[in-house]
Amino acid sequence: MSGIDPWGLSTTIIVNSNGWGHAGLFITNGGDGGTLIYDPFGSYNPRQNCKCQYMSDIQKDQMYPPRGSDGTIWNGKLDDYKKFQLTDGPSVTSYTFDTTPEEEEQIAENAGKLGDSQMFPLGGTCAYNVSKVLSGVGPFKGLAFYDTPGGLGGALSKLPRQIKGDKK
Repeated sequence: MSGIDPWGLSTTIIVNSNGWGHAGLFITNGGDGGTLIYDPFGSYNPRQNCKCQYMSDIQKDQMYPPRGSDGTIWNGKLDDYKKFQLTDGPSVTSYTFDTTPEEEEQIAENAGKLGDSQMFPLGGTCAYNVSKVLSGVGPFKGLAFYDTPGGLGGALSKLPRQIKGDKK
């Protein structure tokens, strides 16, 4: 929790504009007090480079949470997710918004329902999925559906209630 968000209630959307780009989101309170990363059609997996053969399953889950088949990672770390996106290049922007526990619960529920569902024959629907799970909830009430990470980032930069937008 930060001074900006003392109760840990914020939703951060990460837009990676390198190459084809990517979009995902992070909720500080995705349910049961844990964080949630939604990485639709992404490849972020905290366990990918885990050297954890000597760890118990509980230790693995705490340090390297598993990726679900629906594109969600429960109890993941925002900084680790941002660092992973930066491996594509320097053009990664985060958009953070104040959200209530009820709004975060709705976003998490939407992400669980939509998961990695494929809307287009060629895939690449990360921005569409992220905008769809956010649309209509709290500060994202007027958010439309976007096909590209750049389109989603442009729309997010114009929304009110934004805490910060930092380009890394």
